[in-house]
Amino acid sequence: MATFRKKVLKNGIVAVRIVVKCKDPVTNELKTTSMTWKKPPDMSEYQMKRELQRVSFEFEEKFRNKTQHMLVDGKNIHFDDYAQEWLERQRKLQGVSYWNREKGCVNRAIEYFGHIKLVDITPKMVQNYIDELLEYEIVTEYAKMKPDKTLRLIAKNKKICIKKMKETLGVSLACFEAAHRGQNVTYQKAKEICDAFGVDFDDYFTRHITKKHYAKDTLSKFKKCVSQILKKAKKDGIVEHNFASNDYIDVIKGTKKEITILNDEEARQFKITLDNEPNIRWKTALYILLMMGIRRGELAGLEWKDIDLDKKTMQIQRACYDISGIGVITKDPKTYTSRRILSIPDTLVKVLKEYKEWYDIRKEALASLWKDNDRLFISDDGNNIFPGTYKSWLEKVLKKTNITKHITLHSLRHTNITMQLIAGVDLKTVSSRAGHARASTTTDIYSHFIRSSDNHASKIIDDVFNGNDVEL
Repeated sequence: MATFRKKVLKNGIVAVRIVVKCKDPVTNELKTTSMTWKKPPDMSEYQMKRELQRVSFEFEEKFRNKTQHMLVDGKNIHFDDYAQEWLERQRKLQGVSYWNREKGCVNRAIEYFGHIKLVDITPKMVQNYIDELLEYEIVTEYAKMKPDKTLRLIAKNKKICIKKMKETLGVSLACFEAAHRGQNVTYQKAKEICDAFGVDFDDYFTRHITKKHYAKDTLSKFKKCVSQILKKAKKDGIVEHNFASNDYIDVIKGTKKEITILNDEEARQFKITLDNEPNIRWKTALYILLMMGIRRGELAGLEWKDIDLDKKTMQIQRACYDISGIGVITKDPKTYTSRRILSIPDTLVKVLKEYKEWYDIRKEALASLWKDNDRLFISDDGNNIFPGTYKSWLEKVLKKTNITKHITLHSLRHTNITMQLIAGVDLKTVSSRAGHARASTTTDIYSHFIRSSDNHASKIIDDVFNGNDVEL
């Protein structure tokens, strides 16, 4: 385990001495190594803690590998073994949500490279892997419950407790609720539900099959994953080159998935529908997403201590995710810049005050269940709401509008950000409110809308120099 010695230098820079000790398995001799890491002036204490954890972990691991002579047999390490080690390392460094996102990419790469030694991988192999993914056709088989059907009546007649379905029938509550709401579920999951309830699949579900190719962003993730693995192998001295880097692989071509937003008229219609929504929880949650532009996980992680209605501020300092195979977890937001304090618009302050009154009455009525939970949105049994539940709330509200395009929870975030850009809010402020790690992230995602703002700026400059009246 690494130890730290922190000191402030004469120039005011904070320097941390990282010391690592371990025994040589051959000589049993205790060996020590150290390095000095300097904190950048603009880095916060929280960011420093996270960065120190990452740097010390990599430094300690490299030292242990060298001490234990692991690199001697580097020529015999196969891709699958090394990729799995890399994935577990990311779980420790980046967290379980990052590990879960990368798991699919690693498994796909192992299918192709698993039997090959790291030192035998060539640029041609990596290029062929990417080319195969480009041509690969994804066949998705899913099911959707028929609108006139419900399984809740069967559950009631058979005295099946919905909340204990996982224990009694082996069917997850989240999957059952998704099917019940009319959302798409995998064909296999729908079959399991029908088998558990003893009903015929064709009586309750409609089967669908879709075919499509990977989007450009998805292909880039597959390629980046292999590149990160080989980059680490190069750092460990196992390979001489990272043949998945841009120096060796063609630029990935394809269609970039377009973001879906509400236009001006749709946004106004959506807001009017929310204003008239009788369910105060649905109204408040969707109002927050629309007017604050935060992520779904950040909404799920909000607690009342994060809200200051007097100062009109909202603090984002945690996020809640539903990880496949693990369940719902609470962790730090997506990036260190995602921890932020946002000003709340007056319209939303009014909605939050209305919701707080309802919340306090509800909490008093369910005191024994809610007393230890400070989350903004809680189910009646006192547990945190599944992040996916907000999707069903959105779908129910959208049915009350004339909006026909496919709108998701993230569409509300996109709508918020693009409206700021079109209104002329500076890029740095928009990026900061969005919680993006870099302003370039905002530029990459919203380039079309930034061009619209740039065209507007150009017109203003033209009017200024031609003596036209300009409203600045």
